[in-house]
Amino acid sequence: MLGSARAGLGDNEGAMRLLQPHYDALRDQPDAAAVVLELARALSSARMRLHLDFGEVAECGARIAELLGDAEAIADSYTGLALHYLQIGVHGPSRILLEAAAALARESHQPLNLARALVNLNAGWNQDDVARAVRFGREAVDVARRTGYRIWVTYATCNLLIAQWVSGEWDDALALSEAEDVDPAGASMVASIRALVLGARGAAPEPARPLLPASDDVLVLAWNACLRAVSASRAGDAEAALAAAWEAADRCYTTVALGDDFPVIWPAAVDVAFAHDDLALVRRLLTLVTDHVETRPGCGLRGQLARFRALLAVRSGDADVDVEAELRTAIDELERWHARPALALARRDLGRWLRGQGRAEEAAELLAEADAALRALGARGWLSDASAEEPTGPSTLNV
Repeated sequence: MLGSARAGLGDNEGAMRLLQPHYDALRDQPDAAAVVLELARALSSARMRLHLDFGEVAECGARIAELLGDAEAIADSYTGLALHYLQIGVHGPSRILLEAAAALARESHQPLNLARALVNLNAGWNQDDVARAVRFGREAVDVARRTGYRIWVTYATCNLLIAQWVSGEWDDALALSEAEDVDPAGASMVASIRALVLGARGAAPEPARPLLPASDDVLVLAWNACLRAVSASRAGDAEAALAAAWEAADRCYTTVALGDDFPVIWPAAVDVAFAHDDLALVRRLLTLVTDHVETRPGCGLRGQLARFRALLAVRSGDADVDVEAELRTAIDELERWHARPALALARRDLGRWLRGQGRAEEAAELLAEADAALRALGARGWLSDASAEEPTGPSTLNV
């Protein structure tokens, strides 16, 4: 329908203007149930991309799907309800619904609904367990490609890339980022992850890729800003990098709060702020998480926040922060997240801090573990010069 087409072109507000009046007029008419179901699907999608509440629309879709007894619609409605719960930060019921949607889609041979459920299982677990997220993501990409729907291939690719970046499956991430079946809507996100991996490995920056020219999808705009921040930082343009870093994190938070892509965009922004020694911006970025009280951050975000608190305390000389406790919390949470790269950095930070406190024996084991992990990742851009021990990568302790 036209509304869905407008959303696919990035005009979600235009889609809503077209769809909402028809949905409102038909939603209570029993003989229009099939039409209302399609309207509810498209309207939920547009509202979700604008970060507007779509719970009532998702519930209406689920009710009509059950009324019609349509297995495909029921599976789709489970995913719609799950996305509503994800949006408001209620992860447990969301995962249960997504598992149910995937099971029903498998039983009734619905590849598109299966792809949709798997994509969102990948996205949901990106917050707390990227090893599990990668497993869902690999299947999602495979199933999405078999459907032939480019947009679902794009969603699957983007969510898997996040999990691969966080988990340290960087060779696979670079290979996946070169796929030619990604829609322009995912271009900035794919390019951002690729730039992060190449930067961590000390590789030369690549030429800019074409991005989606216009969109009212705030998450697309957040990834556009993230890519600008990372690229400008590597080019030494501090002013542009810092402005884009705040824009990326702020847009992402405004759109998805602490969920979805925030645990990747936000730390990239914090790293840019640390790289250019803008501690005021670091504090401002950290308050996005510390002042958020509506939902509990996932373990990945909790681990990164603890690490950044420690780094800020050392950089600013804040004696009120228990640096060792923060870094040990970071290590515990990042290990639970299965985030090998961030875990290695946290261990290196704690090792350097312990060494600076005269606790060389404790430091040695942590530093050896971190060095081995970073070398295994090929993170040459994050490894310190052996003589000067000056960091060349993201925010880090050097004491």
